[in-house]
Amino acid sequence: MPRITSESFKEVYQIYGSFAVSTTAVPKAINGRNCTVNVLTGTIWINPTATAVADATAIKVTGAIDLRVKNTLSLISDSTGAIVQIIVWEE
Repeated sequence: MPRITSESFKEVYQIYGSFAVSTTAVPKAINGRNCTVNVLTGTIWINPTATAVADATAIKVTGAIDLRVKNTLSLISDSTGAIVQIIVWEE
């Protein structure tokens, strides 16, 4: 079995612990880093370049997604709401 070393893992820069997302867009500063967005309940739409809207102009997420965001990640949900957490990774 290969040995896993600390170099195998990225360091965590910041954690946005569980937070609610509803029908008003929520901005989260990512600032040019990689991040993992994990939807715990519900459905969200994300947009890394503009304010998120729950339609085809955003990315619909129901599980987890890894992405790099230049500035701010915008998240929104529908009327049922969602619970989300985000890990921002160290460079």
